[in-house]
Amino acid sequence: MIWCLLVRVMPASPRVLRAQGRLFFGVTGLVLGLGPGFAQQPEAPALAITHVSVVDPDLDRVSEDMTVIVKDGRILSVSAAQAVKVPPGAAIVDGTKKFLVPELWDMHVHTAHPKREFAMFVANGVLGARNMHGRMENVFLWRKQTAAVTVIGPQLVVAGSLVDGPATTSRSAIVVRNAAEARAAVRQLRDAGADFVKAYDGLSRESYFALADEAKRVGLPYTGHVPWDVLIREAVEAGQASLEHGAALEGGSGAEEEVVKARTVPTAIAEAMRTNSNFPAVTEAIAKAGNRILDRYSNGRAQDEFAAFVRHGTHLTPTLVTLRSVTFIDGLSKQPDPLIRFSPKWEQDRWKPSAGLVTANRTPAYIAYRKREYAAIEKALALASQRGVRILAGTDVGSPYTHAGFSLHEEMEWLVKAGLTPRDALRAATSNPAAFFRDGRGIGTIKKDSVASLVLLNDNPLRDIRNLTKIHAVILKGRLFLRPDLDELLRIAEAEAAVGR
Repeated sequence: MIWCLLVRVMPASPRVLRAQGRLFFGVTGLVLGLGPGFAQQPEAPALAITHVSVVDPDLDRVSEDMTVIVKDGRILSVSAAQAVKVPPGAAIVDGTKKFLVPELWDMHVHTAHPKREFAMFVANGVLGARNMHGRMENVFLWRKQTAAVTVIGPQLVVAGSLVDGPATTSRSAIVVRNAAEARAAVRQLRDAGADFVKAYDGLSRESYFALADEAKRVGLPYTGHVPWDVLIREAVEAGQASLEHGAALEGGSGAEEEVVKARTVPTAIAEAMRTNSNFPAVTEAIAKAGNRILDRYSNGRAQDEFAAFVRHGTHLTPTLVTLRSVTFIDGLSKQPDPLIRFSPKWEQDRWKPSAGLVTANRTPAYIAYRKREYAAIEKALALASQRGVRILAGTDVGSPYTHAGFSLHEEMEWLVKAGLTPRDALRAATSNPAAFFRDGRGIGTIKKDSVASLVLLNDNPLRDIRNLTKIHAVILKGRLFLRPDLDELLRIAEAEAAVGR
């Protein structure tokens, strides 16, 4: 994909509930090994969220005056308030005039600093994340810890190492040169415990289609970028589960095959890297190829492309937050950022336009192209959603001007501004991730036996998606975090940033 080059509760007794929240749900000494783990905590009592409005993202419906009973990390029942008896000894959260939604998922993250980032995710109700690649010994450990809730953080689904061609610049890539090595890489990831395979730009056609076939054979979904030498429709028909970044504009353009065959962008990159010079030629090549795509883009062709997405169950993860940071970096880098306190100084320095290979060498033609592309992506996303393509909310956390947890809320705002409804945006972070995982993992809905990871809001997100930021409480696998607890998590994250972690 052309643009991807760059980056990279008021109960009857508040005092009693407060004590129960800290004693039974683990807020004291809780975060990331700073104190006793949950294995040492007393068994949690049942939790009852009473008289609450329950939001069903798939049905665009709110069921009012409901009581949700949680026990042992699962939802025990969801019933009309007047028809349910709260179990003796249950902690009670009064949900009157409040709205309960399923846990939110960020479907594209690159977690590297868990103590800071996990606290930020949970404080924002982001209780699940798809980690797109990283050092396997780290991400697999974090997945185990968060699954057992011995570490407070989102439930993780992880790729481990990405799979790329020999010109890769990634330090955590498995490099493959041919079909045999691609198949071996898939088996290596399966044996290591990866949840899915991530393909990257530099794979040859031979390697890519072998990877796709082997992933299907061993039962691992594969996701990621569409390599330079592969058409969007080919990737969809080969079974790629999700395409990351943007709206697959190439597939809606009559110029796609010409641009792929010309290989002007990868050639420019290879030459600039070989000579360590003339990097503006890279941005000029991106602009030239991208404008050719946009000049011959058509809604009719895009509709056919999106129909193929639906037939094959392929998802789109636009990562608009990061797309916008690339497109509008000149303005963003000069604006005050109220969330900058959550970023260490070294990270802030890395975000400066002068620090990025592409952003440091952007040309007027490149800047103009990016703005044109972003406007086209917004329109294409609205069309994709209308045609039934499942959109996944993802932020590319780890990229410039992204903040764990906070950026997912921003992503959903940009989805709505692009033309999705608030319900569509909410689904992108709840029921669409559940559909992507196929087994559902007990997420994305509020019903009996689902995972008790929930977000309690002070207003209705179906009326205004920004209401998702009005968090009253978070329930993480049955453990309750009231607003003061969430604020404490943010203080921990800020302290980590202050010391450079």
